[in-house]
Amino acid sequence: MILNTSKAALRCKVSGLDQSTAQRAISALFGDLYWARKASKMSWQEHWGRRSRRYMASVARQHRRIKKALRWLPLEVNERGNTVERRFSGAGIDSFDAHAARRGMECLVHTGYVSVWTNDVDHIVMTYAEGDVTEVRCSDVHRYLAEVRSVFDFYPVDSRV
Repeated sequence: MILNTSKAALRCKVSGLDQSTAQRAISALFGDLYWARKASKMSWQEHWGRRSRRYMASVARQHRRIKKALRWLPLEVNERGNTVERRFSGAGIDSFDAHAARRGMECLVHTGYVSVWTNDVDHIVMTYAEGDVTEVRCSDVHRYLAEVRSVFDFYPVDSRV
């Protein structure tokens, strides 16, 4: 499979996307590609064999090339006009809580699997939910307060710190 990952080719195919949507589409595409290949051509003996490792290395290379080429896409913007960055963290909630404290963030909501931290100086609202991290960066105080208000509207009163 040869992919044209030049900027011009990708602009024609993915105009109107943001980084989060593009990342979800890429992950789904390569997941489907991987399992289709597994189901059609590889027996269970080959699964651990040399051919499988080589194939997965080529898929990983193509995945990296596409992610690198898609860096020019704009960040996701939520309904309040703030930029949103989504990622996955393998760290547990306790270690992520310590990381947020080192960054000078204050915890607003804390349950067993969800935490929300805010930074009043940098206007950042960060959410951790079962490994999914969402970092919202606000451009001014009014948007930041609207984001914090939406956190209080979404989470029940008993989960707030």
